Parts: sequence; structure tokens; C-alpha cells
Amino acid sequence: MSPVSLFTVVKAIHILAASLWIGGIIFTVVINRGLRRMMQPMEATKTLGDIGRLIQKPMRASLYIAVATGPLLLLLRGISPAYLVNPAFYSTQIGAMILGKIISVAAVLALLPLHSKLGSEIYMTQDRQSYNRLRREILIVGWVMLLLSLLTLLFGTGLRAS
Repeated sequence: MSPVSLFTVVKAIHILAASLWIGGIIFTVVINRGLRRMMQPMEATKTLGDIGRLIQKPMRASLYIAVATGPLLLLLRGISPAYLVNPAFYSTQIGAMILGKIISVAAVLALLPLHSKLGSEIYMTQDRQSYNRLRREILIVGWVMLLLSLLTLLFGTGLRAS
């Protein structure tokens, strides 16, 4: 396989995986809003928790595939690890885009365990006050993860332009 063909295949996998991740987050936001209109809050949360557990593995797999193919794409573009440890590299447009992508992806990965922990806690709670606090926290974490994921997408688009 030629280097151009390999790059194209890896790029397609990367974009598909990232699309599944971001699409999954948007899907849960839309479903969450719909459930809240149709059900009592705690019942809606339980239902969303069930849906979340069903889609968690494929969503996480798509995120991890996107994370794994990112560095491979850099290597295929000729950007070696030596560039990534050189502070001067980040003063270039492509370096700044890569740094933004690294930071936003790292933040999403750091928030995943918190989101899962909050999801488990809210699913088990019966106390209304705890439920409201957990719901607010998981919504904030979820929205931050969505915004960071979209930011990652924008940095990726910036890489394409570089």
C-alpha cells in the first residue's frame, strides 16, 4: 500500500471514529431532552442511564480508536515525536493546532472517569437533593466534554488547513 493510500485509510478511520464519538454525545443530549419532557426526572435519568450503559462501550471504543489513529496520522505526515518535544514546534500554525488537539483530547480523557462515576451515583440515588446535585454535575461534565470534543474537531480542521 502506498503512503498516500495508507494515510487516506487511517484518516478515514480517524474521522469515522471521531464522528461516532461526537455523534454519540449529541445523541445523548437529544435523548436526554426528550426523556425529560416525557417522564418524571428520576425515571428519565434511570432510562438515560440504561441507554448510556448500552452505548458506552462502542462510544469509548470509537474515542480510543480516534486517539490511537491521531499520532499515527502525524507520523504519516512526517511529524516525528522529536517535533512534539521541541517547544519551538508549537510556535508554528500546525504545532499550535496539534497542541490544542492534545490538550482538548487529554481533558476529555480525564473527564471520562468522572462522568462514569457521576452516572453510576445518580443511577443509584433515591434522595431528591442528591439527585439534583448529581444531575447538575453530570450535565456540566457532559456539556464540557461535548464542547472539548467539538474544539478537538475544530483543531483537526485547522490541521487540515495547515
